[in-house]
Amino acid sequence: MSIQEVNRIKNHYCLELSTLVAIAEEFSEMNDFIAAAYSHPMTLELIRANDVEKVKQVFTEYTNGWDDERYTEMEAIVSGIEYATIMKTEHSASVPHMLTFRAERGQSSILRAVP
Repeated sequence: MSIQEVNRIKNHYCLELSTLVAIAEEFSEMNDFIAAAYSHPMTLELIRANDVEKVKQVFTEYTNGWDDERYTEMEAIVSGIEYATIMKTEHSASVPHMLTFRAERGQSSILRAVP
């Protein structure tokens, strides 16, 4: 997989996570709904299964040789990041400090602290 292909995948997840966080930040009811969905094993399994199929459709040409287990492992990591970003605790950072997207020189980072 080339660096451009990796960056394309990372950019996709940055957009997906940014959208999820923006909706949850704007509407507290949606934050509660999303956090509840990611907290319950049954709904989390539905989210992961759906996302695995979606990712396979979008990225199969860039993930040559990946089997279902590898896609499932990747989605478990991504859904964990999504849940950790949505779940609010006493020690949670604000959204502007939690999530940044940068596309400088074709690079991106999913999560990065902003001073």
